[in-house]
Amino acid sequence: MEFWLRYALVVVGLMLGALSLLGRAVQRSRLARGSRRMEVIESLALTQAASLHLVRVDSRYLLLGAGSVAPIGTGSDENR
Repeated sequence: MEFWLRYALVVVGLMLGALSLLGRAVQRSRLARGSRRMEVIESLALTQAASLHLVRVDSRYLLLGAGSVAPIGTGSDENR
């Protein structure tokens, strides 16, 4: 019985060690990728179902709406 207990402890220890090494390898690979091309600059919740997101893609900035977003007003060149 004592043999099986030691065997089980060794197997569990090896599994935990392998998981730890795997976690470190994944973390290093994420850091090695460098800067990402897309980044969320800021997010603003308008309601529970709607939000705005300012996103940078390379050198361009995009304002994206998520959920049900309706325009509040419109403008035209005639208003100048």
